[in-house]
Parts: sequence; structure tokens; C-alpha cells
Amino acid sequence: YLPVGDEIQRVEWQKVQGRFTDVPFQLPAEQLLALVSHALEVEAPEDLVSEWADVVEGCLQSDVVSSVVERLAPDGLLERCLPLHPTTALLLWPLFRSKIAQNERSLFAFLTSHEPYGFQHFLRDSGNGANRSSLYRLPNLYDYVSTALGLAVFRGDHARRWSLVDQLLSDIPTEAPEGCPEVIKSLGLLTMYGAQVGLSASGELLQLAVPEGVDVIRCLDYLESRSMIVFRRHRSAYALWEGSDVDLEEA
Repeated sequence: YLPVGDEIQRVEWQKVQGRFTDVPFQLPAEQLLALVSHALEVEAPEDLVSEWADVVEGCLQSDVVSSVVERLAPDGLLERCLPLHPTTALLLWPLFRSKIAQNERSLFAFLTSHEPYGFQHFLRDSGNGANRSSLYRLPNLYDYVSTALGLAVFRGDHARRWSLVDQLLSDIPTEAPEGCPEVIKSLGLLTMYGAQVGLSASGELLQLAVPEGVDVIRCLDYLESRSMIVFRRHRSAYALWEGSDVDLEEA
């Protein structure tokens, strides 16, 4: 392994690189989910586990998730990744193998660190009381990545879209329906990383991903009316409004 900043070693390696055969390796999504499931040891009351199981079952019954699960997460992998919400677990693979992260190293930093919005931070805050049944959802993951990686997200792949989500969050009017930030964060992550695992930001999927209690349809209608998001009819999915979009139907 050569440190990224060590230019001398990099040049020396390039001199002999032709003598070797490159063997690219990419950990499949199924194996990453299995890795996560083995890393988590869940000790929770039976009634809480039952509540979590109902959430997973609701996702599996959705057409937008079931086909992805059959291909990437067979044999009950998502159930063993609780309390990660199924949509969150599915996005871990494309997110932590992107240029802003370091694969398994970043994954386990996320699972074990006590940084704000991290997994351990979430477990500590939601381990009891009224929030004990909550799951770690896409808005939580967005908050962790943007906080833990900071400016790095604006230099990696999807840098423009990270900047766009950040700008949209700051532009949400005060009179906006409650839950609009959560919808934009979820939409942003699905737009950037969902396609790699077969997930699109449809209204149905956003209703599954966003925390319970949020009127997702109302938020989507409001954000679309404010030209902050746009519905791509040919994809049956929402996308971030990128400034140059034109509403052809209205025109």
C-alpha cells in the first residue's frame, strides 16, 4: 500500500508496474451487507424486534425494493442489519465505495465511532424512551457523511450534487411543511447513489425512507411547487432541480 501523498514511492512503483498484472477487486453489495450483519449484535426486547421486523416486511412488500432485495440481499440480510433501515443498509455499499470514502475502513468508522450523527451516537440517543423504536434512516446517514467528511464531499464524485443538496437545505422557507429537510436529504442520497443498487427516488420509496410521521406527499408537492425538486416522468422518480430544468408539461 502506497500513501496517496508520497509521490516518490508512486513514481518508483510506476517504473515496475508493467511487470505485474492488475487484479481489480470490488466487494459485492451482498458481501458488504453480510459484513455489516455479522458486525452488529442486536440485544433488544422482543416487542421492539417485532416492530423492526414489521418495517422490513413493509419494505419487502414494496415493488421498488423487493426486486433489489432479491438480487443484493437474499437470505434475510436486511433483517440482520437492523436497526439500520433497509434503504440505509442498501446504500452503504455505493456510498462507502465512492471516492469520498475508503471502503470497509470508512464503513467501520461509521459503525463504531461516536461522532455526531454516527451509528453509535444514534444508538445512544434512541436507545430508550419514545424514540427507542426508531431506525437509522437516510436523513441520519446524510447528516453523518456531511458532518464527518466535511468539505471532502464537495471534492469527490457527485460534488456538484452534494453542493446542490446543501444549497436546497439552506433555501427551505420557514413556512415549509415539517419534514422537508428529511425529504431533500433522502432524495439527495438516492439521486447520487441509488442507481448503483437499483433504487430510484420514487414517491413510494421516499415514503419508506423518510422517518415516520412526515407527510412525504405534501412535502414533495410543496418542494416541486417551489422548483426545488422536479418529477422525471420517464423515470417515475423525483430529482433535484438543477437550475436548467424546464417543465415541458407546463410549457
